[in-house]
Amino acid sequence: MLPLAVSFAFSTASVEAQSYNARWASMINQGGICMQKKEYKKAEAFFERSLLESKSFGNRSKEMASSINALAGVHMEQQQWKEAESYLVLALSMREDLLSERDPRIANTCFNLGVCCFNQDKLSEAGHYFERALDTRYSYKPEDPHIADELAWLSKVYARQGRQTDAIDVLEQALSIKKKKLGAAHAETKSLENELDNLKKNAVKRD
Repeated sequence: MLPLAVSFAFSTASVEAQSYNARWASMINQGGICMQKKEYKKAEAFFERSLLESKSFGNRSKEMASSINALAGVHMEQQQWKEAESYLVLALSMREDLLSERDPRIANTCFNLGVCCFNQDKLSEAGHYFERALDTRYSYKPEDPHIADELAWLSKVYARQGRQTDAIDVLEQALSIKKKKLGAAHAETKSLENELDNLKKNAVKRD
């Protein structure tokens, strides 16, 4: 089973942020606790309050982007893809202005946008976001374990587009990474092996 999303880290408000606006940090942390309990309405309320508090950092800040990103996470957990996509597009816009193009938070946001687009059958957009996430990830940390998941999701896009050879190629890359990181017997590795076998069987049928 591929993960739905990465890097919705709700309880990691920095010391600097906490000293500057403890209310913002508290709202983010309490929202994260609610998310862990799957209390999504409460989580959304806390993140909306954190968004209001984030205005103390300025009209476009890293903290505001984090609050918007957290709201996207609430909707993704409930498979509300369109709503999540809207928040993520805004968060990405802010992060592109505020962060280095190699920042992992940009890769994370692109990945989550890819998942949202894929689940709305917006395959071209999904492929774009997964490819961008990979480009960003490779540029700063080629050994990042998230790369395997991004490759696996990109394979799903290619397969649905009928690009079987491309789908098999990137899934083989993902499987190789999983084997190195987790071992051949791990459940995630086995899951990718099964998916790769199915892709190859379908490719033979098409031929």
